[in-house]
Amino acid sequence: MKLPFDFGVKLIFRLVLPGFLLSLGFLPLLRLVLQLQGWSDKWEYAFVVMVILLGWAIIIADMPIYILMEGRRFWPGFIKDFSMKRQRERLKDLRAVTNITEPQEATSETPEAKKKREELTQQIRQSKAEAWFDLRSGFQMDENHDYVVVLPSRLGNVIYAFETHSSRTYGLDAIFYWTRIWLKLDKETREEIDSNQALADSTVYSSFAFYTSALLWVQYAVAKLVVVILLWANFGPRLQYDLTLIDQRLPRKGVALLVAAIFLISGYLIYRVSLFLYAQFGEYFKAVFDVNVEGINVAPVIEELAELSAGTACALKPETLKKRDQFRIAARYLQYYRYRCPNCNALLKPEEIKDHVCPPKPPPLKSVTLPVGIPTPSVAPTQRSPKPVASQRPTKVD
Repeated sequence: MKLPFDFGVKLIFRLVLPGFLLSLGFLPLLRLVLQLQGWSDKWEYAFVVMVILLGWAIIIADMPIYILMEGRRFWPGFIKDFSMKRQRERLKDLRAVTNITEPQEATSETPEAKKKREELTQQIRQSKAEAWFDLRSGFQMDENHDYVVVLPSRLGNVIYAFETHSSRTYGLDAIFYWTRIWLKLDKETREEIDSNQALADSTVYSSFAFYTSALLWVQYAVAKLVVVILLWANFGPRLQYDLTLIDQRLPRKGVALLVAAIFLISGYLIYRVSLFLYAQFGEYFKAVFDVNVEGINVAPVIEELAELSAGTACALKPETLKKRDQFRIAARYLQYYRYRCPNCNALLKPEEIKDHVCPPKPPPLKSVTLPVGIPTPSVAPTQRSPKPVASQRPTKVD
């Protein structure tokens, strides 16, 4: 029977390395438990088992880890607001660099001045090229072709930048179509792409492991302080014995805080490295769609919807649809089993298509011209229309 993984470099990147780094955070706790159970001479074997188990736990927690590291959820409000502000300032600075004007050639220019101008021009062009690279690889482009900040973390914005490329360019939902394109790639191409992603994954997993280990070592410092206070209180010989064992296995407060600081700095440095690796992987990700977009055939889905809606108020006419619209219609139908009426934008189940009737459009408002001399009525603040509650506001549905 074939194992669900290969014993190779990718296994080390995704399981062994993150599991080892996270085990460093649990090491004092592991040795304490083994000491209390009388198994302190077996701690090396227990540590190896813990590395494997924690590495496996990180792999199966892939989605929550990325949600946290990207800043999609789990961030306190004030931290998220502060980080969003920082990202917008960074975007503003990069835009300013791309708008720098190059020095113009003067009418009478000495050789030295010309050389300085050319050097300055080269520096400005290099700075612009770097800024444009950071923009296109680090920020999502909206419908107006402007770069925008969508998440509070740089990692989240980098991932969104390449994941939305296919939707903006071809109308392809990257999350939906990626697995379908992946199955059509040859083994060598899949291996190359997966190796690049494994390296990028390892940096995110390792950064998460370092941050978690730093938090654990801070807790050990706090626990050490609590144990010292309890020992000083002297609650009895039995409790004193247990507390003494705990005190012997817990690291000293200063050492624990120093290790926590090292883990925190290491996690941040690896996180910064992950930005470059994901920018590199993003080019592979976009290239997969660019190269394989012509091979995606959604004609069977479009034909089925055309048959279901034929002769109805929401009839689908494939000959009038652009390729990008066909991709979106097919993705919506295959994912959610819904069809959007092209006339009134109602989302319909397949069995509702035949009986669907579009609501009548409201008549256009007629402009009224007041006679000369009659002032335009003003609305007092107390007479303004009330703001609709959340349940009454229209919801945007793709």
